[in-house]
This record gives sequence, structure tokens and C-alpha cells, in this order.
Amino acid sequence: MTSQILIRGIADQTITALKSLAKQHNRALEAEARQALSQWVDANTAADTTRAQIAARLRYCLEEINGAPNVTNWSVTRIAEAIGERSAPAVAGWFAGEEDAPFTGINAIANTLGVRADWLKHDDGHLFQIEEKRLSQDPYEAVDWLLRWDDEDSSQLKALYLIRAKTKCGELYIVKQSKLDHVKIYHTPLHISDQIGAGGTAMLGAFFLTLKLLYKRDISARVQVSSLMLDSDEIKLMMTGNKHPLKIIRNSRSLWWQDIWDPKMRDNLDAYWDGCLALHHSIWSYINSQKFLKESNEQITQGKLQKNEIESSV
Repeated sequence: MTSQILIRGIADQTITALKSLAKQHNRALEAEARQALSQWVDANTAADTTRAQIAARLRYCLEEINGAPNVTNWSVTRIAEAIGERSAPAVAGWFAGEEDAPFTGINAIANTLGVRADWLKHDDGHLFQIEEKRLSQDPYEAVDWLLRWDDEDSSQLKALYLIRAKTKCGELYIVKQSKLDHVKIYHTPLHISDQIGAGGTAMLGAFFLTLKLLYKRDISARVQVSSLMLDSDEIKLMMTGNKHPLKIIRNSRSLWWQDIWDPKMRDNLDAYWDGCLALHHSIWSYINSQKFLKESNEQITQGKLQKNEIESSV
């Protein structure tokens, strides 16, 4: 079924242009007018749809961040000021879908909020940053990385979250939070369980000493270090990258990072997961059988908590 409209007052130059196009396309004037009107409507509808989709992602991003615990809350006006806009109404229009958000503005918002610009602009990938990370098997290098927000800056880290999946393999995930309340999610190949081969045993031996060194450095005044246990469904949700990780982990605190390496805490280990005590004995047996790990443990026990302290004593 089609509808009809009568349009009056069309300018002569527009009619002349339509006649020229109709002749080029071998169409009647009325057919050419229908085609031109349809293309104009489709183009504007597509623009409206794109604007609405970007606005929806901007609002979702803001809701996720403001819904996370212990983070800075943002308003549209504060965002406008932070990205250097002279006034807030234009930015409010971006979030409402009433104005086109320029890519430069979206990039600035992503940088301010610590999220991925490609997701905000194009719905590519995920909102929050996710990376693969293999921890160094040198405990000193591993701890240095854990306590850095990025490869260069060691002063911007606010909190470190070590997450063990409640699975048979016990996969390790890491979340870092900066002093700006930006977050990064890391997926590691490390399994904190007996579901490991020879390579996994070496990694876990180094990780035990990494945790011991992290504890001995006593950086609690500068960086909050927490460990957690998450169900597989919670892990899957976190690894979509579209849910704020601090919302997922808020009620899952556990002290395993302080205990699994510590011989004084053996009586408590199986309370964390079945087989934790046996794993503790197995990994310490491995550490004591490996020259590098055994020497590293002795150095940490002696209070040599920085790598330069070892090098200066050689």
C-alpha cells in the first residue's frame, strides 16, 4: 500500500534539476521525485540511527562507571569541563542523541573515562581494556610490573586485584585500578591448581615467590592489594569487557594471595579450595629443587626486596 502527498511551492531550479535527473535515469519526473525524496529520508534516518546508537553507548559507559564502587562519579557537565569544552550543552546533546558527537570529542571522553574509544565510536570490541599478560618468572620483575599502572609509570596505581577463578584449573586474572579510577583487565596463562604441566609448575613456583615478595614489600600505604575468588559465570561476564570489573568483584574478597605461599598458614589453606594445601606442599618442594627459585626465596627472606639490592651485593 502506498500513500500520496501533494507538494506545492517547489522552486523552479529544483524542478529543472529533477527533470535533468529524470532524463539521465530514463524515469518520469514523478518517479525521479519519489526517488530523490526516498534517498533524502533514508540518509537522514541513517544519521539519526547512528547518532542514537553512539548516544546510547555514551550513556551506557557513564552508567557503568558511576555504578562501580569506590570510583569517581561523573556527570555530563564534569565531562564537558574535563575534555575542554567551553560549555556543557553540546556535550549533553551528544549523550542525548540530539547532536552529532565529533570523533575528537568521543576520543577525549574515552581518554578521560579510561575506556576504549573504538567501542564508543563504532561498537568495536569492548568498552574496557582487556589484555593478555604472562608474568615474568623473575619475582622481582613480576612485582615491579604488578605495581605499575603502565610500562613507565609506577606512581599512578591505586589498587591491584588478583582473581582466581572457582574452576578446576583456577585461572588467574588481574585487574588494575589507577588513581584516576581507570581500569585494565588482564587474562594470564597461569593456573593456581594442580591442573598444570612442567611449564605450569615453573610458572606457579615463580608466582608463589612473587606473592611473597609483594607481601614483604608492604606497599599497603600506597597500593591496595586484594585477592578474590569468582565463579565461572562472573569471569565470563568480566571478560566480555562491557561490564565494569569493580561491580563484578565487589563482594568476592578472599585472603588467598597472602596465605597460599606462607608455611605459617598451612592449617587454613584447604578452606580456600580443595587441594590448596597439597598444592602448597608441591610448589614449595619444586621451589626448593630449583636453583634460581631457591636463591630468590632466600634473598626475599633476607629482606632484599628490590632487584638492585641483589645486584649491588653480588
